[in-house]
Amino acid sequence: MSFAEFVLWLGSSAALSVVSSLLLTIIRKVFPQIVEKWAIVASVLLAALASIAAMLLKPYLGVLPPFVEQLWPFVVWIVQQLWYESQGRKLG
Repeated sequence: MSFAEFVLWLGSSAALSVVSSLLLTIIRKVFPQIVEKWAIVASVLLAALASIAAMLLKPYLGVLPPFVEQLWPFVVWIVQQLWYESQGRKLG
């Protein structure tokens, strides 16, 4: 998935639940002492902000510098590695 495709997906309504769930997992992991209701509210608000940012970025996708597309696979790899480490290397 290219950076432009990711931004288009992130700006869609389908992405809200996926991003919110992911953020909820991260919030629970980083801040285990947080009250569950506040973690849910924070994840929903952060997902909404990410979606709004993606919608605002859509008109500029054609004029982004080429290095953004070139660095995108590296960013995806870093996020994947961080997620893998945060999950405690569970395999099943």
